[in-house]
Amino acid sequence: RFLWLGPVALGLWRIVGVVATALFAPLLARAAFNLPLDAPWLPAGLRRVLPRPGAAAAAGPLRFAAPTDRAAAQAYPSTELLNELRTRLTQPPPCRNSCAEIISAEVRADGDRLEVELAASALADVAVALPQAGDLWQLERVEVDGRAAPFALRQGDGSAWLPLTPGAHRLRLSGRLANAETVQLNFPQPPRTLSVSTRGWDAAGASNGRLLAGSLELIRRRSAGSATSELAPSEFAPFVKVTRHFSFDLDWGVRSVVERIAPRAAPLQVSIPLAPGESLLTSELEVRDGAVTLALPRGAASATWSSLLPRTETLSLTLPADAQRTEEWVFAVGPEWNVQFEGFPPSLPPNEGGQWSFHFVPRAGETLNLTIRRPAPAPGQTLAIDSVVHRSEFGRRSVNGSLQLDYRSTQAGRHTLTLPAEARVTEVRVNGEPVPIRPDNGQLPLSVLAGRNLVEIQWTMPRGAGFITRPDAIDLGIPASNVRTGIVLPQHRWPLLARGPGVGTTILYWGEIVVFLALAWALSRWRRSPLRLHEWLLLGLGLSTLSWPVFATVAAWLIVMRWREGWDHAGARRWVFHTVQVVLAVFSVVALSSLVFSGVRYGLLATPDMSLDAPGGSFGAADGFAWFLDRSGTTLPRPAVVSVPMWVYRVLMFAWAAWIAVALGRWSPSGPFSPPRHWPLYA
Repeated sequence: RFLWLGPVALGLWRIVGVVATALFAPLLARAAFNLPLDAPWLPAGLRRVLPRPGAAAAAGPLRFAAPTDRAAAQAYPSTELLNELRTRLTQPPPCRNSCAEIISAEVRADGDRLEVELAASALADVAVALPQAGDLWQLERVEVDGRAAPFALRQGDGSAWLPLTPGAHRLRLSGRLANAETVQLNFPQPPRTLSVSTRGWDAAGASNGRLLAGSLELIRRRSAGSATSELAPSEFAPFVKVTRHFSFDLDWGVRSVVERIAPRAAPLQVSIPLAPGESLLTSELEVRDGAVTLALPRGAASATWSSLLPRTETLSLTLPADAQRTEEWVFAVGPEWNVQFEGFPPSLPPNEGGQWSFHFVPRAGETLNLTIRRPAPAPGQTLAIDSVVHRSEFGRRSVNGSLQLDYRSTQAGRHTLTLPAEARVTEVRVNGEPVPIRPDNGQLPLSVLAGRNLVEIQWTMPRGAGFITRPDAIDLGIPASNVRTGIVLPQHRWPLLARGPGVGTTILYWGEIVVFLALAWALSRWRRSPLRLHEWLLLGLGLSTLSWPVFATVAAWLIVMRWREGWDHAGARRWVFHTVQVVLAVFSVVALSSLVFSGVRYGLLATPDMSLDAPGGSFGAADGFAWFLDRSGTTLPRPAVVSVPMWVYRVLMFAWAAWIAVALGRWSPSGPFSPPRHWPLYA
């Protein structure tokens, strides 16, 4: 059994249909034109091959009997195959955006004719954008390699595209120009080189064989007898305003801005002289004979370029008398330069905020001369110490010292600090980071960093606090500002005096003692004083380091008791007498309790209060002594604190407590509560 499957079967049936149509055609011809099939005028060979009516009639149904294999026709080609074909056909070439390039362009304008010849090179089957001027240039002929191009595609935006095959080609575009004063020829793909040949036209936008701004402007020349009643804007000579911004800083430079004044919208080309020694940083502009050629296309209001200037002591700027421009010169001078201007005075700057700048608006023919120098350096140190904190914490047998230096330096280098030879440095930090350096025979070398930095040093010394306690001797090597010095005594020392340069902690106790001595002498001179001078002194000195309010309470109680002894209460009413007695009793309890608990008890156990007063903002007021000096020499100040061991204070307070106990026993028998004389019984 033979079985055939596939689309080929459809092709075989189509062949049968063609044969059947050929056999059926003579019958149709005979019926239509009434022609005999066996006409004698037909050749004998043709009469033999023509079908008989019966055979043709039998073959007719075969024409329409061929099956239509729709299933096979629809199954091939498949959708996936069609999509793959579409992807391959629409895939961009490997060169993508660089498949075509215009090597050169020749523009020839003659009267109302414009011809552009392009040399193009293509790497694949691509389309290149053709130069166009809108409705002002009507293309009449497009040739590729001397033959007329089959077609050029135009887009909705007016751009024209021409297909090219791989290889080098020569394109020629020619057409008629409209009756316009100016024609702007745009090059969507700028050529590498450009040559322009015109007759009756002026060209702008090209310089030194290059297109400056992507378009070429053609300006029609007017003859002497063709003047019109109103001149077109493009007929005026170009006039621009040039603003030069000079910057004298670490690097010298100038930024130039050219603004159009006339014509208002037409393209123009001007030549702007450069400043002496000016070097352009913009490669798109052409420099010829010390001037930059600048083209402003239609509608462009301004253009800018940047340049470098060499450092020189003198600079001269001149605005020529016949210049077709106005200029404005702006100078921004850094702090490291001193500039003197000669020629004409500056004008007020339009903006007064920010960095000060000098503005000059020259008139035609004026010259401005500049003399630029660095300010003479003033002699001085490259290292300055802005703040010093020197703190010493004393113990029984050692002292812990710390030093903080906040300095500024204009350059890096080395600086040596001098510490005591016995000092053992435990830590050195620079800007918070530990540095592994140690002193050699008291000489501590530091690496000075440029800028502002903070140095912290800590050390220990094998000495404790003595009768006169001073911080360690430190030599910074240079003067310092804002010096703070602190001394912290141990708990077993009793400070008596503190002296130091500048503003520092003051012991107010001795001033209070002077006032107390005057008050004790005055009380002892009072006729009704309950105590003699030495008793007042002993009572006040014992309570002076504890609490002056306790002394005032006890003194008031003694004076009241002396008054009570001399009070004649015989004529007083009973309720008045009892009220006075009760008040005196309560007052006595308060005074004696204050004396015993606040005076005797705390005098034997607590630390004496010497009334320390530290300056505002100084450290150490709570736990020690502090001094501030706004300016010091190379050696840091060494204030002194005079102190004695705390056991001396304890011994004195113990002796005072014994005396006060004896004194209270002596004062009590003469008190106002001794019966029966001072507390009579009323009936």
